[in-house]
Amino acid sequence: MITDVYHNRKEDVIPKKNNIFFSYTWKDRAIAMRIYYDLVRSDLLVWRDQVDGLPTHNFKEEIIQEIDNCDYFVFLDSVNYRTSYWCEEEIKYFFQIKKSEASKKIIRCLVQDEKETHAVKELFYEQNYHNYFDFTGFDVYDNDGKYNTAINRLCFSLGSEFIPWANIDSEKDIEDEISAFPISDLDRTTILKAYDVFKTHSMMLFPNAKKHLEILIEDLKYVKIIGNSNQNKKINSFYFNLILIQIEIKDNNLERALQICKEMITNFSSDPRTWNSLAVVYAEMFKTKEALNYIEKALALFDAQTGKFSEKQKIVFLSNKIRFLLKAGKSTDALILQKELFFNKKSHLLLTPEDYLLMVSCYFMCNMYQEALPYLLEGLDKFYGDSPLHSQLGLYYYYVQRDYFKAIEQLEIAHRYEPQVIRYCQELITLYLLSCNRDKLSSILPEISNLSPKTDEDFFCLGKIYEQIGDKSKSKFYYKQCNRNYWEKLIK
Repeated sequence: MITDVYHNRKEDVIPKKNNIFFSYTWKDRAIAMRIYYDLVRSDLLVWRDQVDGLPTHNFKEEIIQEIDNCDYFVFLDSVNYRTSYWCEEEIKYFFQIKKSEASKKIIRCLVQDEKETHAVKELFYEQNYHNYFDFTGFDVYDNDGKYNTAINRLCFSLGSEFIPWANIDSEKDIEDEISAFPISDLDRTTILKAYDVFKTHSMMLFPNAKKHLEILIEDLKYVKIIGNSNQNKKINSFYFNLILIQIEIKDNNLERALQICKEMITNFSSDPRTWNSLAVVYAEMFKTKEALNYIEKALALFDAQTGKFSEKQKIVFLSNKIRFLLKAGKSTDALILQKELFFNKKSHLLLTPEDYLLMVSCYFMCNMYQEALPYLLEGLDKFYGDSPLHSQLGLYYYYVQRDYFKAIEQLEIAHRYEPQVIRYCQELITLYLLSCNRDKLSSILPEISNLSPKTDEDFFCLGKIYEQIGDKSKSKFYYKQCNRNYWEKLIK
């Protein structure tokens, strides 16, 4: 039975989020990505074009639609911005429609020296005299100084409160753990700075982010412990290892993830999150019996340590249990548990897009397709612009109703909000081919060369795209990039 774990939550009405169009030039990508991810983490609905230096397919149509829908036009002013053809097109169109929609607001963020920027021709009347948020002199590792002041003020002006990394529960846990280490203040400060480097590299999607974390975990083992003469005793971070497991799972390095989990059990066997991680790894390996056994152990340890862990953590465990039940083919049991969990969260206004997706998955696995549709529609009513929900609704229209037009419409929305997700591109190409929509097919094909595969799913989807358009050589090349574990998962 799921208890009412959020009984103290105030039931306020969820306010409508403002739509934000985020305009920047790819030459200012470093500061742009830092601001963008901070805005998104602060619960703001932000759209940006995401193809490296080039317009996406149907660029003008896409830009027009997003600017039409936006409440705020936020642009990063710089010499690069003022000399960019596409940025000039965006800002000109914004002022064109602002004539008839006076409620739309423009927000200027200065990201390059004022004197240098103002020396370049303005893109709109009195641009140089427009108030701005000062992001000049950007330091990628500045978490408390000038950048912090500017991002706080920007979020406030957009109707939200800035949520720094340190205000996220997991980040607080990490800082608490580091604070409790029996080490010198100098070593503690060094570790925190090294962790900030990892976070920044991870946020910027740099390929060496994992290496920074692995080095940090290894270095910790050689930090001198104060007041301990046992030289064999080593410091082992629970949270750093937990993050590394998540990265290895994402990279499909399941054997390595399993090894780290087993090492953690030696040091942190009483923590239910250790067993939850082990369960997740086994589920990814399609060893559902082991996954269900270990998630039950995690739940039992949680219940045995009342008050020690956040009740939200139990919700995570229960959601994982539902996913494992689905993988094990126990869809009826999964649906019963998900309904109970879903309505418990709904009564406290805590539902997320993932809750709707999980409910839909349960109904689909039970072959109850019509019952799933209301949840997809309700989810998109609350979270319009959530790409996975749009994609799922598109696939529903295709597989269940065989309505190509509606399916394409939803998948195009998913692709517009997350053009870097190769799966959405592949699903669209499939539907364009099936519906013989040659015009749209020819408009999306040039985008393929700009896609950057990072995961096994990305490589598989690119292989599928080239297979569909008849390029066997490239198809074979991308299929070969997939990890063997991924192919085994597809077969299962």
